[in-house]
Amino acid sequence: MTYKTNIFCCNAIIVLLAGVSCSAVAQSPCFTSVVSTGKMSINDSIQLTLSIKNIANLSELKPNGFGDFKCIHGPYQTSSTSIEHGIKTLIISLNYILKPAHEGKLVIPAATAKDATGHTYLSNPVKIEVVAAVIK
Repeated sequence: MTYKTNIFCCNAIIVLLAGVSCSAVAQSPCFTSVVSTGKMSINDSIQLTLSIKNIANLSELKPNGFGDFKCIHGPYQTSSTSIEHGIKTLIISLNYILKPAHEGKLVIPAATAKDATGHTYLSNPVKIEVVAAVIK
């Protein structure tokens, strides 16, 4: 084999292995909390989305309170399933609309999810800066 052929074969093997490892990573459970903004006015509201990915037989998905925020709407549940390159991905999300109780650096605590086998998953806590009302 020539030098160019060896390089091509090595690159093909690396790409193949990277694809296999990405496929394995794509099936890992993932639970996240995301907000629509990291800084807001005391008069504004914010959307909190709790999303859990690739958890089979989900039995519970709930926030552990909202910290110094009041829930004014929600939860609204959405779900999606996709199959890409033979890999099935399931995402379940809960959306809430929250209003801050006061100004400052506030934290929405981590949420909890449980599957039918008893595994517990925690999302990330979310930090939000709440500033004084904007006068227009």
